[in-house]
Amino acid sequence: MQEASIALGSCGLCVRLKRGDDYHVVGIHESSVSLVLGDVDEDDLLASDDYRSVSYSVLLSDYTMPCGSPCGTPSEARKLPDRDDRCYSLTMSHRQAAVVREALEAYSRMKSGQFNHAIGDQFLDRYCTGGFSHENADRIFGEIKAMIFPELSPNESFGVGSRVYPEATVAWDVQQVIRHRLAWDRLADEGKETPDRYNVCFNKPMAFSGESLPTIEAVIE
Repeated sequence: MQEASIALGSCGLCVRLKRGDDYHVVGIHESSVSLVLGDVDEDDLLASDDYRSVSYSVLLSDYTMPCGSPCGTPSEARKLPDRDDRCYSLTMSHRQAAVVREALEAYSRMKSGQFNHAIGDQFLDRYCTGGFSHENADRIFGEIKAMIFPELSPNESFGVGSRVYPEATVAWDVQQVIRHRLAWDRLADEGKETPDRYNVCFNKPMAFSGESLPTIEAVIE
């Protein structure tokens, strides 16, 4: 049997399993979840992918954060129904597509707890100016991460496909599609059919979110 404690975050709950002086964090961030209260058997808890193997059902809307505030309102994307047949067509310029791709990657990384990449990488041209150094950035972004994601250690983040913030994975899927198209178009502009060195930009996009990947094509006016 393992000692467990329940912690409430801004958008869900997490169970911490104590192993000696260490804690194993199980994140649960759904509107209705099952939790273990009191002692738990580690094998029972970890046997299920979605951690629903135990039997106490709660609604997050019934809970408040430690500061006394109610649980935060989910983003607009999380309020949408799981099944929605509507699709949208959007035409944008090459520059707009490049900016949207960068914004989607930053958003996805931020929601995954990668604040150093989500924010710091947007201002690489300003490193070593004033007080903006790698050391200061790591410290400040680390403090932000610890405040928002106390369940994550300094070197941890939620991976692509995480259910904690599913909209982050949707954003990642979309930016992959744009990144892929722009990479091959850039190669064609250079008069090449294959890159001198392959990187992730040239990889075929993969759907991680459960949503169908969007489509993109170049329109020559």
